Amino acid sequence: MKKTLHLLFICSSIFPLSASAQNIIDVQLATTPIAVNPAFTGMFSGSVRAVGTYGNDWATVTVPYVSTGASVDMPVFTDGKGNYLAAGILLHTDKAGDGNISDFNADLSLAYHRQFNRRYDLAVGIQGGYNQGSVNLLPLFFGTQLNYGHFLPGVSHQYQLGIGNSINYYSVNTGISLSHGIGKFSYTLGAAVNNINDPNQSIQEKANGTGLLDLNYTVEAIANWAVTKRLTFSPEIFYQAQSINNYFIAGNEFRYNVSRNVTRTNPTSVFVSGCYQSNDIVAVGAGVEFKRFRLGLSYNYNIGALNNASNGQGGCSVSLRYIAPGRKQGSQNRTTAKSSF
Repeated sequence: MKKTLHLLFICSSIFPLSASAQNIIDVQLATTPIAVNPAFTGMFSGSVRAVGTYGNDWATVTVPYVSTGASVDMPVFTDGKGNYLAAGILLHTDKAGDGNISDFNADLSLAYHRQFNRRYDLAVGIQGGYNQGSVNLLPLFFGTQLNYGHFLPGVSHQYQLGIGNSINYYSVNTGISLSHGIGKFSYTLGAAVNNINDPNQSIQEKANGTGLLDLNYTVEAIANWAVTKRLTFSPEIFYQAQSINNYFIAGNEFRYNVSRNVTRTNPTSVFVSGCYQSNDIVAVGAGVEFKRFRLGLSYNYNIGALNNASNGQGGCSVSLRYIAPGRKQGSQNRTTAKSSF
């Protein structure tokens, strides 16, 4: 199974499968909203949002999957009616497998938010990204190197397969969202389309455009319900489809305000969450929000076909978010997308 897992790592870089490198999805969707939908850029109460993430999965494999990411987004212009233009940058890198298969993504996002009746936020966003993928073929063996039951060393066989060491390409994504808040309840609906420029992300040389990424569609529904002055429920559903591949994530966060003053703007709170990714992952998380910081930890347990290869062990991820207070009028009262996990 471990050899099979390594082969899957190789294939995921050589062939354009369902996952698009620039569409970075993690079970902690709240961690980096602009990775889910460019229309979420700047959608928060404050002046600047900064996020850092780290994940380590399949630790029992010889070379586990490790990912790191960072993002910063902010409103850059606000008019007298509360409408605003926001910009952001997203950086993400990951590495896995004996071939040091790695991806690096740098994305720039812009979103325009139109406010209606101070309770509705309609946003459209666009995102452009630079993507780089690479693989080290030296420690890997291919079928053409098999000679009487033994593998012959050498890398010349990679050229027979038409495989290179790296690929660079650009991607374009777009999205739309609608948020509405009234009383103790708010919700956000979002939809995005990725790879609208048909980028070629295959390291293997291909003809007739067979290395092009298919369009990637995502939809998301988020809600926040203040059940009491201290307790808030935040359910969320996310769905992604690309060619014949699709999956969904569903879950909920329970957030409890532990501050004595429950009416303060940024109360200290603790949260626990759980979510399910179809036929793949069950995840649980917990964390704390304190003075505009949010620290979250999660454990992702694999329930899919690779569970045996990982010896029943999952992966851990950690995220840290900071939102600076707003200085402009209206920046503290925006209708926001408070994703759950």
